[in-house]
Amino acid sequence: MWGQPGASDRDHRTPGSARGTLTLGLLIAVPFVAGGLVLLVGDAPAAGALLLAVGGYALVPVVFIASGRISPGGLWLTPSAVVVRDQGLESRIPWPALVAVAADDDVGTAWGKVLLRADASAGPIHRRRSGPWRAAAHTPLPSLAVLDARWLALDPAVTAQLLRDYQRSSHTSELGTPASLGTIEASAGSV
Repeated sequence: MWGQPGASDRDHRTPGSARGTLTLGLLIAVPFVAGGLVLLVGDAPAAGALLLAVGGYALVPVVFIASGRISPGGLWLTPSAVVVRDQGLESRIPWPALVAVAADDDVGTAWGKVLLRADASAGPIHRRRSGPWRAAAHTPLPSLAVLDARWLALDPAVTAQLLRDYQRSSHTSELGTPASLGTIEASAGSV
């Protein structure tokens, strides 16, 4: 993140992925745009303009997805910070400021979430990334990041344990290198 190499834990088989959303958006928009162009050139320009407007409106999310402004979330581990992305929100917690990590097993729920709490001295950890249309920020507190771990390659308990291991160790400088993949695989196999 921000020019740093990092280890990413995203399962690219996410339901409702960007590719599926792009396809659906195009399947909805293309008939409206094509029909609008035919009517605009033909004998019903008002109806053609209306269909073009509807098709153009359906293309707006497609443009944002294609440009990367709207993307699936994920977890990135960089040498300096843990970065959690969710729809419209990015949370960046520097490793020294990460004070607690809790998964579903720790709090007795089965929601597929991992909670990360930053020290209050870390300052603002959240940044909106939804562009002109503000998405709701899914965080209960300014110092709390919520990772939806249901679609990650590792389950929430393993992800939380991996974050705790890096939090306690001084090996965060290896993140983004081939050595970090070995550490992640060893940590995932030990839980």
